[in-house]
Amino acid sequence: MEYRKLGDLEVSVIGYGAWGIGGAPFWKNEGDKKSIDSIKASFDQGINIFDTAPVYGFGHSEELIGKALKPVREKVILATKCGLRWDKESLSALRKDASRKSILEVMQILANLPDRDSQQMKMKLEKISNLPTVPAPKLTTLGLLG
Repeated sequence: MEYRKLGDLEVSVIGYGAWGIGGAPFWKNEGDKKSIDSIKASFDQGINIFDTAPVYGFGHSEELIGKALKPVREKVILATKCGLRWDKESLSALRKDASRKSILEVMQILANLPDRDSQQMKMKLEKISNLPTVPAPKLTTLGLLG
């Protein structure tokens, strides 16, 4: 496997995209065992970056990645996203919310999940929640090109 520098990280040039293993309501997966086997096989081939998001199967993708990679957690990079929230597991319940409040709420939930390094997550949460809010600049396509 080839690797590239991403900041101070060594990242495999091929990553594992975990949307499909999340299953319903977006995809039909091949079952948890096959999904976990595919994650482990990817790691064995040198892949060290795994892309997921809470909305992939309403958390199922992250659960499978957590189970498969728990023994090698310190050797992998987990990439995730935020901005979609839901009150019930239904496509119609999805709503966009990338507000600071929403992001901090999600991080708080993650910090309190079992089998997580909650102390490390809580330290990151405290650090992030103390950052000042800065309005994002308004960019236009033409402004970016010129």
